[in-house]
Amino acid sequence: MPGWPPLLNESLAAAYCGQLSTGTFRTVVVPEVPPVPLSERRVAWAREDLDRWIARRRGVMPASGERNPWDEP
Repeated sequence: MPGWPPLLNESLAAAYCGQLSTGTFRTVVVPEVPPVPLSERRVAWAREDLDRWIARRRGVMPASGERNPWDEP
């Protein structure tokens, strides 16, 4: 889907992460990517945070605090 919005609700965020079910999204992604509170009862996930999570899963981006392999020594 071209033109993904910058903030995604749970079902869109699950789809963005590879057509995951919402249950799998809650189990696998949510513990590592905190939601953005929109109101008292609504949350969303930032697309850029999901992109970083996907990159870490692919092994092309270090976890927070680790050295980036593309940085100069």
